[in-house]
Amino acid sequence: MSQSPELAGGAGFTFEGSVGALYLASLLAEGFAPGIDNRAVCRVAFQQRDFGEPLDDIIVDSRSATGDLARLSLQAKRSLVISQAKTNTDFCEVVRDCWLTLQKPGFRRQQDRYGAAVGSVAKDKVRALNTLCEFARESVTVDHFTARFVPGGNASTGVRAVRNDIEALLLEVRGESCSDVEVKDFLAHFVLIEFDFLHDGAVDPPQAMSRVRDCLLPAEAGKAPLVWSHLVNLARTSAGKAGEYDRARLVRSVSEVAGLRVAVSLKPDLDKLVTLARSYVDGIQDDIGGVKLDRPSLSVSLDDKLAASRLIQIKGLPGSGKSVLLRQRVERALGRGPVLFLKADQIDGRNWIGFASAHGLSGAALQDLLVEIGAIGTPVLYIDAIDRVEKENQSVVLDVLRQITRSQVLENWRIVVSVRDAGIEMLRNWMADILDNVSVASVSVGSLDDDEAEVIATAKPQLRSLLFGTQAVRDVVRRPFFTKILNQNYTANANGPQFEPASEVDLIENWWARGGYSATGQDAIARQRAIVELAGLRSRKLSEPIALRLLSQPSVALLDQLILDGILQEFRRGHSVRFSHDIFFEWAFFHALTDRNDDWLEEIRSCGEPPAVSRVVELLAQWEYSRGQGWGAHLARVAGSQMRSQWTRAWLLGPMGISNFSADEGQFANVAFEEDFRFLKKALVWFQAEKTIPNQDILASNLPQDQRQRFADLLGWPADFSAWRRLISFLLHHVSEIPVRLYPDILSVFEVWQNAFADLQLRTSQAILEKGAEWLAELDAAEVERSWDRPSERWGSISGWDEFRKSLSNLVLKGSRSEPSLVDDYLRRLMTSKRLLRDRFEDIVAFSPRLSQTHSKLLVDFALAYLKQELPDDRLKREREEAARNAERRRQVLAKPEAERTRLEQLMADAPSPLIGGGISHFEREELCVDRDFRNFWPESPLREPFHSLFQSSPDEALRLLRELCNHAMTAWRQFHRYRDYYEEAVRTPLPLEIAFPWGTQKFWGTDRIYQWFRAFSAPKPLGCGFMC
Repeated sequence: MSQSPELAGGAGFTFEGSVGALYLASLLAEGFAPGIDNRAVCRVAFQQRDFGEPLDDIIVDSRSATGDLARLSLQAKRSLVISQAKTNTDFCEVVRDCWLTLQKPGFRRQQDRYGAAVGSVAKDKVRALNTLCEFARESVTVDHFTARFVPGGNASTGVRAVRNDIEALLLEVRGESCSDVEVKDFLAHFVLIEFDFLHDGAVDPPQAMSRVRDCLLPAEAGKAPLVWSHLVNLARTSAGKAGEYDRARLVRSVSEVAGLRVAVSLKPDLDKLVTLARSYVDGIQDDIGGVKLDRPSLSVSLDDKLAASRLIQIKGLPGSGKSVLLRQRVERALGRGPVLFLKADQIDGRNWIGFASAHGLSGAALQDLLVEIGAIGTPVLYIDAIDRVEKENQSVVLDVLRQITRSQVLENWRIVVSVRDAGIEMLRNWMADILDNVSVASVSVGSLDDDEAEVIATAKPQLRSLLFGTQAVRDVVRRPFFTKILNQNYTANANGPQFEPASEVDLIENWWARGGYSATGQDAIARQRAIVELAGLRSRKLSEPIALRLLSQPSVALLDQLILDGILQEFRRGHSVRFSHDIFFEWAFFHALTDRNDDWLEEIRSCGEPPAVSRVVELLAQWEYSRGQGWGAHLARVAGSQMRSQWTRAWLLGPMGISNFSADEGQFANVAFEEDFRFLKKALVWFQAEKTIPNQDILASNLPQDQRQRFADLLGWPADFSAWRRLISFLLHHVSEIPVRLYPDILSVFEVWQNAFADLQLRTSQAILEKGAEWLAELDAAEVERSWDRPSERWGSISGWDEFRKSLSNLVLKGSRSEPSLVDDYLRRLMTSKRLLRDRFEDIVAFSPRLSQTHSKLLVDFALAYLKQELPDDRLKREREEAARNAERRRQVLAKPEAERTRLEQLMADAPSPLIGGGISHFEREELCVDRDFRNFWPESPLREPFHSLFQSSPDEALRLLRELCNHAMTAWRQFHRYRDYYEEAVRTPLPLEIAFPWGTQKFWGTDRIYQWFRAFSAPKPLGCGFMC
């Protein structure tokens, strides 16, 4: 039968808490504890009766050096009397529950133990009981055991008495006598453990504190009494909740109170992980010619993101300094303790177990390692270049990420990764389940700002003219890695002409010409051949170092030079090397592809078409576009191959990375516009897929997790703003040459840009909004002119043109802060057409939160134009005039001979004479000439727009909207009473209610129903929503 653990644990029952705390101390120390010999405690649980443990107060699991488990089940009693007396229920219950424990199917004989933990007990009785149990354990056979109790046997009178008591109690429990075999078996597993707590001079608390002190850092040793009190509190609290502790959970809890030492069992593993982290850190170059640049704003931003989110992406363009920022953070963490740091190009194994084995780690559970690192070091997982982890090694990363995100004891862990802008979307291909279930934030590492550039220019005066040169030069030079390369170039050729790169391709050519550093002549050629050979070998096994045995002798002879020049690093001395930076590999592989001339695709195919080299193909496309003659021909060749589309995508989009792309954008237009704009269509779609990242503001928001990632993707941002600006500029320059059917794809490009810059006054944004407003005006004019719901001839080629029109509207409205005049023109245009007003009201009102801040007056005017319907007098007057005109027209038709009438005139002549004046319906009296918009205003709610946003942002305009609607409705109410409807026998005349106030007499109109409008009762639906606000 189930019981309350709170009752079983007992509020304030400190003895059980102290006993439990002692076993928790042994668990923390990975040590031994009373009751089980030669096994270290690995789990402690409390009040487990509801989980199948009859003897439930304290359950202690222990593990031997070989991994064998044993369980100790204890009932804690502050005092205990060993006897079979009827009134002695405590001991009777202990024996009963011990017997039930022995009968459990999973009980491990010869290993498990059960019994009682006691504080006060008669010494002779406890001595006799312990001797009895030792007799049972020391006797191999039952005959040997029973021989102790025959006359002349070695069992004392006290031992015999205790045996009789236990046999009597077992008889009561079972309902039948136990055999000698059963008695021996029962006693062999029984333990009675005495503890000394809860009085001055107690022995056990100081011993426990000494054990706890050995688990603490030397500087924290004085906190041992505090930790002991914490353990007692944990035991008591857990008893009230039927809780359990393994070492991971206990370490996590205790680490919040005091600093812990490394667990003895895990120390060798943590030492190896620290060594690994230091080697990875040393492999990341963080200086520019000896100058180390501190970028405190990035560090502060990273701290802020770590405090608010669980996964932080350090993102930026190649060479921007992402890995250096990560290195600085890892170095800081290593100063505090062990760190888990993974580097993409040095991950071995197909899962964590394989990685651990490859680096000599033991078989310790990953969770235990992470808990220990988090307790004594830094609870942050660092991964460098996560977007370049090879497919066969991705499971290593996933194992760690899933352990961190799914384990409750690791909820304090954070994840910091470096990733290229273009690689963020690729992560979703293999770690979507992680990204969808954690909060994600980003730290953008851009080029050096003016202050940072000044620091470098002061230390390296020769670079000043480049760091503060033209914008095209600054775009390249201010990436720290490229700055480092240029400094090497100057050091090697101080007296030569100043080299001013305008693109990364320029840097590659200059680097290549010098053999990767400062070589000339034949030496440069030899180094170039070695670099190509090294790149070719690396491309075939991206996740492995380059084995020296595979290199030719001339290349081996140059390794020392390439290592000294910083291009290569030793991986295993005398056996393997690797490129010191992924950019060096990309530049080297660029020339490995160039080496193949027109057959470079074969080189890609031969190395397995790895996605990691797609940027190299982009660079090759940039070189061919800016310096070669065959960019278009190569594009056709790539597109016609049977290889993956990513190579066509890389070649097609590559030129967008050229800073002076606009100077020769005609070359791109000529190729992209061929074959009915085939490649332009692909470029528009692929560019968004390749160069878009999730919206960082949404990722950092408090939206529910399932919505956060989806909305962040839907409202994505440009990954490379410069490339996006070039594409948008190209589209705007050539939009008149592009067929209308592609405008929705162009609009999608505009939308991504505006997601990031809608509120900023930028030239690109202004041009986008002006073009969008121009298209929208054309669509509106066409819609007013046409009679049926079909697009005009110009826009008819657009599939889903209504969605296109709505997207244009959203684009313009979203820019209300940066280009308010365009929104002014748009709203005023809609108010001039009843058709547009009716069709667009819902679209406009959806932007009330924004428009109520930027165009509150115009928003109210727009709402009034839509909601205020024709008054009764005006409508009836109009209907009579229309009826009179129709009657006169019919009279003229009837005057014509029938043979001369047109078909339409004959239909008019045959039709009955229309009634003049349709009367007033009951529903019109209810709505009072305020639009009965059930979609937007029913059921009534204070959250309905535009009332909700107007009352929050522009209360004066909100009151104007409500006041004018009320006045309009009351005017209609007074006019309706001049006319009969089907439910009234006579016309009634409204009378005002006049009330004298100190400020004067005021008139009020209405009935009891109208005076309840403020409660949204019986009011027209829009008015009800307004009053509820």
